[in-house]
Amino acid sequence: MSSRALLDQLPGLAQQHALVTGVSTGVPAAVRIRDVINPPKSRDPDFMATWADETKRQDLPAHIDRVVADWQGLANSTDEAG
Repeated sequence: MSSRALLDQLPGLAQQHALVTGVSTGVPAAVRIRDVINPPKSRDPDFMATWADETKRQDLPAHIDRVVADWQGLANSTDEAG
């Protein structure tokens, strides 16, 4: 299966399903992730509400800068506490 064909499958995957690929697998494999006893209390984010919020859009550049600094290990202790 081509890389493009694999990518085309991703939007149709059900929750708890994944495609496993890589040098350790001879062919791509479809797997189901097993249930956990105490699952996290999480939901999918409401993207439309977030992007419609003008305040959040205005704060987005600063948020991106904080995330990038954290990824690069540049965040200082005051940023991490706040």
